[in-house]
Amino acid sequence: MPRLNYLKVLLTLLPLIFCLLWLGNRTDSDKKIIGEGSPASRLEQGSSDAQDSSHNELLLDPNHQIVFPLAFPIKGISHEIIKEIPDSRLPGAKRLYRGANSEHLGLDLYTGKCGLDVISPASGWIIAIRSAEEFPDNQTRDAILTITERAGFTIEPVLSNLHGISLVIFHGWDENGRGYYSRLSHLERLATSFKVGDFVNKGEKLGYVGATGTSAQFKSIDARQSECHLHFEWHIIQNRKDTVLGINEPDVKKRRGLYLQLFSNSD
Repeated sequence: MPRLNYLKVLLTLLPLIFCLLWLGNRTDSDKKIIGEGSPASRLEQGSSDAQDSSHNELLLDPNHQIVFPLAFPIKGISHEIIKEIPDSRLPGAKRLYRGANSEHLGLDLYTGKCGLDVISPASGWIIAIRSAEEFPDNQTRDAILTITERAGFTIEPVLSNLHGISLVIFHGWDENGRGYYSRLSHLERLATSFKVGDFVNKGEKLGYVGATGTSAQFKSIDARQSECHLHFEWHIIQNRKDTVLGINEPDVKKRRGLYLQLFSNSD
C-alpha cells in the first residue's frame, strides 16, 4: 500500500482513538465521584433505603393475613376490664354533645393514669397518622363543636380533630375475605416518629395513653390524670362496607361480649 494511503487511514482512526481514551478516563473519574458510601454504590451491593429503616422493612402486602387473638392495646392491663366499662363508653353509645345522631365508634379504656404504653393489637401497616394536637385551646374546641350540635351529627373534619394524636393500622384479611383495621386515639404522644406506610409488629409500642382531642387536654397534668384514656376502634371491611365491631348490635351485653371475645387468650 502506498505511503499516502497509510497516512489517510491513520488520520481517519485518530478521532476514534482519542474518543476511546477519553471514555476510559471518564469511567475512572466517575468511580471516584460515586464512592463506596453513595446511594448508587449501595444499590450495586444489594442494599436499599428500606433496610436502613427500623419500621419500613416491609411494603404493604395487600394479601396479609391477620392472626387472632389480638393483643390488648394497653400494656400491662387485662382485657377483663371490658366487663367493667360503662355502656356509655361502648361502640354505639350516643354522643349528644356532638349532635343528636352522633354515635361513639369505639371502646373508651380509662386507665386513671396518663402515660401507660399503648401497643399494636396485631401486626400491620400505618395507613393514617395524626402526630399533634390540633385544637389550640378548649374555647376553640367548644366553638367548633357547636357546628356538630346544629348539624345533628359530627362532620368528618371535626371528628378527625376529636381523635387527637392517633394512629390507624391496617392489619390484613381473614380466610373469609374480611379486612381489619384499628384506630387508637387520644395518645399523649407517639413512641417514635412514625409515618404512613410504616410496618409495626404485634405488641410494638405505639405511644402513651393521654387525653389529646378531649376537653381534658388543656387541664393541668394532675387534673387530667383521671380522664386519660385510650379510644380503641376495631373496623371490619366486608361487602364494600366499613363497619365498627358491635355498632349494629342492639343488645349491650352481646356488644360487650364481642370485644371480650376479640381479646380472649390475649393476656
